[in-house]
Amino acid sequence: MSCAISAVMALTAPAGLIALVATPAFAQGSALDAAQTTAVQDAITAAINAVPAGPGHDAAVAAAISAATATAISTYGPAAVTVAVSAAIVAGVPPATATFVVISAAVSTGVVSSTVIASVVTAAVSAGATGTDAASGAIAAQASNPTVITVATLGSGLGTAAATIAASNNNTTATQIAATVSNEAPAGTGTSFASSVTANGGSTQLASVANGSPVVTGSTGGNSQGQNDNSQGQNNNNNNNTNNTCPANNPSCS
Repeated sequence: MSCAISAVMALTAPAGLIALVATPAFAQGSALDAAQTTAVQDAITAAINAVPAGPGHDAAVAAAISAATATAISTYGPAAVTVAVSAAIVAGVPPATATFVVISAAVSTGVVSSTVIASVVTAAVSAGATGTDAASGAIAAQASNPTVITVATLGSGLGTAAATIAASNNNTTATQIAATVSNEAPAGTGTSFASSVTANGGSTQLASVANGSPVVTGSTGGNSQGQNDNSQGQNNNNNNNTNNTCPANNPSCS
């Protein structure tokens, strides 16, 4: 398990938990209206602001968002997740944490699905999250709830999100999601991710990124080039040492 996922999961809320875009699944009659959107935004913001400063603040904020999100889902349906994650990010909650907590809240209310995962990740990105942070939060939620969120559900949701984001000409963020799947997600996620990407109109190139080798410091070619550059640097240093050697017959040598 990566350090990023472990850090997010450390904020797991007690068991119990500003929509800027709408995913296709939530666009057909089930999206929240303006009054409902405002109500969820206000509830999430109030829950966060009610947490006092002090030890355990971050975990308490996660718990507050979880409870407010669960209430919103129960009141308005699964579409409330997009508003909840956006409101949390706008309020200053780290995007990976917001994504993790909101998806976990969907688990606690029994509405988690690939559609919910896609909607949360897409809304998080719309609210300013990087593809890396949004995907990390979703992967952490699956790791925390593996019997409820299957690997196939996770991959399908992230693939739908990546394809949706790529369709809005944001290929960089979509690729970040795919790379995070390759680096952090459990085995098998890349397969369902790739299928979901192409099924939702995404490119085969984007789909293939999730099944590549995990990238830590760069590709092998890049490292080899770096080694050659270092060798060149060493040669240059050797040359410099030679050039800096002061001739014995130079009166200025000491």
